[in-house]
Amino acid sequence: MEEVFGTRSTSVSDIIAAREKCEEYVLAHRLWGMFYEVAAATFQFLGFYWLSALPKDLAAYQLQSKADGWLGTDPEGRFFVMSRQEQRRLLATGYATVTGLNDPSDIRQVGGDSPLHRTSLYRLWRLSLAMDRGRPDSQLTTLNLTS
Repeated sequence: MEEVFGTRSTSVSDIIAAREKCEEYVLAHRLWGMFYEVAAATFQFLGFYWLSALPKDLAAYQLQSKADGWLGTDPEGRFFVMSRQEQRRLLATGYATVTGLNDPSDIRQVGGDSPLHRTSLYRLWRLSLAMDRGRPDSQLTTLNLTS
């Protein structure tokens, strides 16, 4: 959640505002695992969050909070949005189309010459199983995983 709602402010009111947005936008969340990241010598958690905000609402929240001077998202890259149809396509074919969260005109292809890491595909497959309540559209994925 730090990537979406993280704050660089030390102001208690800013931290409370970020927490309130989390409570407003997060419908459900699950912590699925913990692993040790060797390169950074730290433990990482794998979790998923179901947000009630539409991508445009989340983008507007981030832009306004940055303009207010207190939102500090991780500089790990840009945020992109992928539809459920594209998620299914990615699992079935290894290709998908994503759209920039803050720039909807930034449309990119995922996969192909730069395929996603198998761990990322596995996480998406598990998430897809959960979202479809164990009934994915395709029984076979690019990982050769079956439900």
